[in-house]
Amino acid sequence: MEGLIMMIGSTLLFLLVAYLVWKLILDNNKQDSAKPSARQLLDERFAKGEIDQDEYQAKKSLLDKNHET
Repeated sequence: MEGLIMMIGSTLLFLLVAYLVWKLILDNNKQDSAKPSARQLLDERFAKGEIDQDEYQAKKSLLDKNHET
């Protein structure tokens, strides 16, 4: 009887650890996909008025050129 209880306890502990690792991996993937792209950051800076149109166009061209290669 004690062996059965130990086996069930060990199985539950293993399942708990596996679930926590799985949840950690899923949460980490969600954070990676939520990062804005360089173009989105540039668009936001221009929209906020942090950079002027000339700087925006220059940086946008540079990003577009790097994206093509």
